Amino acid sequence: MKKNKWDTIWIGMGVGIVGFTIGFLMFGLAFALWSGGSLVQFIENVFLGLYDFESRIVTVAILFDVALFYFFMRKNMLHLCKGIMAIMVLSVPVVAWLY
Repeated sequence: MKKNKWDTIWIGMGVGIVGFTIGFLMFGLAFALWSGGSLVQFIENVFLGLYDFESRIVTVAILFDVALFYFFMRKNMLHLCKGIMAIMVLSVPVVAWLY
């Protein structure tokens, strides 16, 4: 089987960071639509304003990486999956620190 040129750990780490960002923004937009506010209000008032919710929001945002991990695992891009997994593992101390 031919190796894909995008199947590297470094690209996987980049995909993991972008996936986390997309997950955070999607959650923020969904929360903003539900509450009738804006994304800026979500970041200022909920994420930065309520310390109890920071770890939970980061955990929900990292779930988007889990979906990306599954997608690329099905595509047999194992090195890219290792990079995504590295970002997920590195997020655990962040969640613990925010808790």
